[in-house]
Amino acid sequence: MLMLFLLNDFSLHPIVRHEATEALGAIGLESNISLLKESLDSDPAQEVWETCELALFRIQEPKNVGENNQSSTIEASPFLSVDPAAPASCSSVNVTKGNHIK
Repeated sequence: MLMLFLLNDFSLHPIVRHEATEALGAIGLESNISLLKESLDSDPAQEVWETCELALFRIQEPKNVGENNQSSTIEASPFLSVDPAAPASCSSVNVTKGNHIK
């Protein structure tokens, strides 16, 4: 699998591994969980392991919701795209900036 090769090749730029991780999360197969967890523990690049966390959440959250009778925090995109990062709960740029810039 190409994504596996890209994710495990530390000679590649971290953004390439980040994008491979994002794709694995978007694909959403439970079989990707062990690969993502391994990468989370072994990849030296922060942007890769942060994306691993998001991708793992993206894959595991619907399963956890079903088991616990909770509502999902992942909303369907009106653009039919898939992103492992959950959308912000607020669409105001000023409020969002205030939450991240101190």
